[in-house]
Amino acid sequence: MTQEMGESLCYSWLKHIKGCQVVQTNWKASMMWKHYNVNRNFISLLTVNLAATTVFQQTECDVIGLNIDGNKRTVYAVEVAYHKGGLGYTNNLQKIHDKCIRIAACMRACFPGHTINIYFTSPKVGNTLRTQIKQNIDGVLNNKIQNFDPNITIQTILDKDFTCRIITPLIICQDEITDSSEAFVRSCQMLMLHQPSIINCQNYMTNDTFNEFPIPGVLAKLVMGQILKRMPISSQDFKDLMNQNYCSNNFGMGTWTVVTNTLNAARGHYWVVPFKGSKQPYYLTNQWTGQNKQRLINWILNHRQFLY
Repeated sequence: MTQEMGESLCYSWLKHIKGCQVVQTNWKASMMWKHYNVNRNFISLLTVNLAATTVFQQTECDVIGLNIDGNKRTVYAVEVAYHKGGLGYTNNLQKIHDKCIRIAACMRACFPGHTINIYFTSPKVGNTLRTQIKQNIDGVLNNKIQNFDPNITIQTILDKDFTCRIITPLIICQDEITDSSEAFVRSCQMLMLHQPSIINCQNYMTNDTFNEFPIPGVLAKLVMGQILKRMPISSQDFKDLMNQNYCSNNFGMGTWTVVTNTLNAARGHYWVVPFKGSKQPYYLTNQWTGQNKQRLINWILNHRQFLY
C-alpha cells in the first residue's frame, strides 16, 4: 500500500516528537480480536445512525501511536487531511465530527485504561472554516466526549499551527533521524543537501512548537544540543551555560548546564556523549524536568537563529 505524504509526516511526528515506541499508519481494528464493547454514549453523538459493530468494523485512522512511559500508556490517533486544495469533504463539519467520534469509540474499545489524544490535522483550511471547526470540534465535541470519558481529548491542528506544531519540530530534528523509510523526513534531508535555504522554519518556531516535545530532556538533547553545536564556543551565550549563577537564575538548576569535565559527566547528571568537541569535549546536562521546561523553551526561542 502506498503511504501518503501526510501520513508519513504524522508517522514521523508521533515517533520522534511525541515519543511513540509503536506507530502504525492506516490503522483498523480486527474482527478477529476478542469482542470489545463500544461505548454507546459515543455512538449517540453521531449525525448518522450506525450500529456499534459497524463503527468497530469500518472505522480507520490515518496514524496511531502508542507511548509507554512506566505505568502510563498514551495513545495518539491522528487523522490528516493533507490536500493542496484544502478540505474537500461534501460536509466538512459533519465529516470531521463523525470521524472523531468513531475514532474515539474505537480507541477506547481497543485501549481500555489508556489516555487517548485524538487529532484532526490539516495544513490548509482557511479562516472561516477553521473558526467553525475549532468551535465545534475543540470546543463542543471535546466537552461532550470528556463528559463521557475525561481521559479522551480531541483537538485540531490547522493551517499555521500545522506548520508550527508538526512540520517545524521535524525539520529541526531531521539530522537525528536515520530511518530512510520515512518519506517526509527523507525529502527534507535531500533538500538540505543542496538547497538548505528552501527549508527555513524560523518564522514558525513558537512556544507551541517546542511544547510538542512531551519530555523536557528530549527537547534539550535534540534542540538545545543542535543550537550548542552551531554556537561559537567563544560567545558569551555559550560561556554563560558554564556559569552556575546563570544556570540557577535562568533554568532553576543547581548544576551547570554545560561542563567540560568528564568526571562530572560520569556522575549521571550529564549525557555521556559530548555534543561538541573532540580534544575538548562539552557535555550537556540531563537534569531537565517539567518545572524548568518553559525556561528551556524561552532559551531556545531566544537562540533560534542557530536552528534551520
